Amino acid sequence: PHTPPPTLRARNDHATSLSPHTTYIMATTPRSSGASASSITGQSWEVGSVTLPRCFGGNGEQVPLRAHILLGAVPAMACVSTALQGGTFAGVFFTFVATGPLLFGTVLVHEMGHLIQATRRGAHPVEILLWPLGGLAISSNASDDPRDRIAISASGPATHAPMAAFWLLVGSVSISLFFESLAMYALWLNVSLCAFNLLVPCFPLDCSQILVSAMILRGKGARETATIITAVSVPLVALLACYGAWTFVTAGTGVLTVFVALWLGKQTFDLHSANKEDRLGDHPLFRNPPRRSDDGPTFSPMNECTCGLGPCVALAVLAACVPCS
Repeated sequence: PHTPPPTLRARNDHATSLSPHTTYIMATTPRSSGASASSITGQSWEVGSVTLPRCFGGNGEQVPLRAHILLGAVPAMACVSTALQGGTFAGVFFTFVATGPLLFGTVLVHEMGHLIQATRRGAHPVEILLWPLGGLAISSNASDDPRDRIAISASGPATHAPMAAFWLLVGSVSISLFFESLAMYALWLNVSLCAFNLLVPCFPLDCSQILVSAMILRGKGARETATIITAVSVPLVALLACYGAWTFVTAGTGVLTVFVALWLGKQTFDLHSANKEDRLGDHPLFRNPPRRSDDGPTFSPMNECTCGLGPCVALAVLAACVPCS
């Protein structure tokens, strides 16, 4: 989904400049006990906390919320891009809202979905980090059961269904052209983030976590699973890189998409190298001892950390940054 909603194409004064995770968000990588957001992504600050609401299955616990030092770079770059393309003040403001509060608010709900499901399955939420490439949801004492892992990984993308329904309702009310355009963009954003995280198996996206756990349930070994993930990821990363290059040449907005493709390419190469050199035990997907409910000879993909939202910030930023006519 690279074409802006009709309402965005119709009015240049509300044009935005988003590009795929040209706004992609990165998934959380599994970490051992004691891992923190800062140790994973670098400098960040605690900016408050969020409650896992009981009405949605949470336990009412307060979870620290951290923001990366470069979090503001995403909306800043998108606003500059819109301004350089001749966008009006209204267009720049729309871009700021779309790539700032709306985008990272959506990511935050996604990460809360992971933690709510994790707590329901015995884990303890540690913290949530928002950073330029997405969100990280960290928990400790996560279940070793692959079925629980699948549920935890899928619960993040599942939050996009009610959010999409909400924005569809807002768009149908049509308070103003601005809110109608924002609602249409938010609807597109939620569908894109959900599809990207569920259909692209590149580590560390949600789909990779789900695929590993599914392979465990089928009794597959670590090497075979890693080979499959690598084989599927390589062409998808190549397509993403080509798409980013194409949008950069035609619209000047694909830089973040290319960056995300390169980042995912590196993660895929690292997984391939670990598999080839028989070092899968050191890779986050395969670091933990073999565990399965029937004590079968297989492994557990994660132990201390739930997965988050993957390269989807770039998709979001692409949508907001594409010039509208």
